[in-house]
Amino acid sequence: MRRAVLFGLDTQWYVWEGPPIPANVRLFHQEAHVRLPGGQLIRHVFFYAISQPESMDFQRMAESATLP
Repeated sequence: MRRAVLFGLDTQWYVWEGPPIPANVRLFHQEAHVRLPGGQLIRHVFFYAISQPESMDFQRMAESATLP
């Protein structure tokens, strides 16, 4: 797990590396569940990448998101 701020709220990334896919490429997965104020809604953020640098790029994009 890795601490993060998503949609302006403290949360955690769950991070894991999956088994190789047929092209012998490992996938790097990240997932977070963010409970919105009021407790009724949860934002689910999930992505996978084919390299650590790509994963970090996706993480920066997700962490820059804001609620409308």
